[in-house]
Amino acid sequence: MSQGLTKISSKEIVKKRADFLQNIRSFFSLKGVLEVDTPVLLSFPPNDANIEIMSVETKLQKRYLTSSCEYLMKRLLASGSGDIFQLCHVYRDNEIGRLHSPFFTMLEWYRTDLPLESLIQEVLELIQFLGISGEIERGSYQTRFLKATGLDPLNTDRSSLIQKLEGKIYQPENLEFDELIDGDLDILTELVVDAE
Repeated sequence: MSQGLTKISSKEIVKKRADFLQNIRSFFSLKGVLEVDTPVLLSFPPNDANIEIMSVETKLQKRYLTSSCEYLMKRLLASGSGDIFQLCHVYRDNEIGRLHSPFFTMLEWYRTDLPLESLIQEVLELIQFLGISGEIERGSYQTRFLKATGLDPLNTDRSSLIQKLEGKIYQPENLEFDELIDGDLDILTELVVDAE
């Protein structure tokens, strides 16, 4: 075992996770936000071109594991649910890496009639309520991206993006480098902006 690391038992990990999830539920309960639970197994694939969807074969027919609870929660909102939140299990194929897993728990919430500044404040309150410490730097995605890369994500051209990424990601032999860039800035965000 490395110096400075302590062994944590499975029981301790399960307890810490349970406490963490309960604290999230307590936070939203105090705010009057209703917890919902949408289906995980769907008869239609989620509509997201950038996420590989997992499917399972059942005796009835092929079903799809949800990659996000967003769509079903928005249906609840449209039917008049009011403010809602969910801690949902989501599945995404081919999402393996230092910051990615094919299975994870997602917190998603929606507040009706809440101005953006109030929502930002609520995020900060949730972080504090959960006991997460550290300095929080507020700023727009555009500002942070510009500071980290020197590129404006809203006005950058493809050649600048490729130049910034070249040599920083694995390039399979059978792909040209620019084929790895699909037009969005997800790769650069993970490699450069998130690394700060």
